[in-house]
This record gives sequence, C-alpha cells and structure tokens, in this order.
Amino acid sequence: MFHYGDVVSFHCDFAYVMIGNPTILCTSNGVWNGSVPTCEYAYCERIPDDPSQGLFLETGTEEKYIPFFENVTVSCHETGRPLRTTATSGFRQCVFDPHDGMPMHWLSGARPSCPRIDCGPPPETPWFNLRVSCRYQVQSQLLLRLRRDVYTGRKILNERQYHSMSRGWNMGLWRLEM
Repeated sequence: MFHYGDVVSFHCDFAYVMIGNPTILCTSNGVWNGSVPTCEYAYCERIPDDPSQGLFLETGTEEKYIPFFENVTVSCHETGRPLRTTATSGFRQCVFDPHDGMPMHWLSGARPSCPRIDCGPPPETPWFNLRVSCRYQVQSQLLLRLRRDVYTGRKILNERQYHSMSRGWNMGLWRLEM
C-alpha cells in the first residue's frame, strides 16, 4: 500500500530505454503525479549514406533506427575511394557506450568514410615543371609546363596533364617535335 509522499522509482532492464519520468509521487489528494513510464528496446540512429564519397550503410531495412546489438555493413561504391582497411571498417554495431555529448546507444567505431586513394607525387622528369594544385589523390590532375630551355624551337604534341588513376599516375603519351 502506498501513502501520501511515497515515491516510486522505475528502472528498465539492460537493452531497454525508459520513455517517461523514472519516478512518480503520491500527492496529498491520493493521486499519482504522473503516469508509469514504458521501456522500449534500445536503438541507435542510422548514419546517413554519403553518395558524394560512395559511402553506404546496408542494414537490410530502410528504418531510421538500428536495434541494439545489431550490425550494419559499411561499404564504399566509388572507384578510387576504398573503405579504410581496419578490422572493423566494414561494419558498425549498435552498442551501449555512454559518453559526454553522445547518446547512450550509438553505432560503434569512428565515423565511416571512403577516403580517396593517395597516389603520391608523379615521377620526376627533366623536361617539365610540375604545377601542383592538389593533393596526389585519385581523379586529380596536374598541369605540366615544358621548361623554357627545353621548349625553345619545339612544340608539345598530345596531352598536357597527368591523370591520377587508382594504381598510380597515367602519364599519357608525350612527344616533342622540332
């Protein structure tokens, strides 16, 4: 039996989240000051797909939320933008891991991304000066300028740019003509 001033506290089992106030109070007129909360199965918010980098999360459903302890598959679908190569890069799991500024349940691991492959600088050549206007990533281009001491009396035929490919630089075909 409950009396005026009694407080009842509610708790949910692990893997459930309380919806509503965790306590109710018996008031002076013999009525409880609130309703009994409910416990719903925990979930994580879905990380949105990012088509600009080819990033997709495959959950088997189009739901906005991922149930607690469920896995989602992370994949990259754009050429030259592979998924990072770590043990957990290909999946995320809805976990209970409270941190300041974070929800209590969230998809584990660092935010997934599909970084562009870095090709490194193109090979050196004695005839050209490179104008670098980018990082050396896939789908980048570098402008080449023929050095003036080589250019005199000649003209360039064919391509003027290097193109970064998924496995290195495509140098194209260069030809100088007198």
